[in-house]
Amino acid sequence: YKVKWSGNTRHVPWNALLERVDIIPNSMVGTMAAAEGGWGTSRLARENNNLFGMKCGAGRCRGAMKGYSQFESVEQSVQAHVTNLNTHPAYS
Repeated sequence: YKVKWSGNTRHVPWNALLERVDIIPNSMVGTMAAAEGGWGTSRLARENNNLFGMKCGAGRCRGAMKGYSQFESVEQSVQAHVTNLNTHPAYS
């Protein structure tokens, strides 16, 4: 979650971490996946396991559809989406 930490377990930056992490309701994630991925029928969802239309940075794209992230599993897609919601300034 992009929180700086020295690795020392006695000095965990809990306040900074709590400011960055929030629980995303399953119903919200499911609704977003259905809207973005066409209930799993979109080409992006089928070929890249990308349920949320997440784009990738230049030089890091390896999926069937250029410009979009590819995930090994649907679970990885959901994890990446939740991380994005918790860390991207647009959602803060």
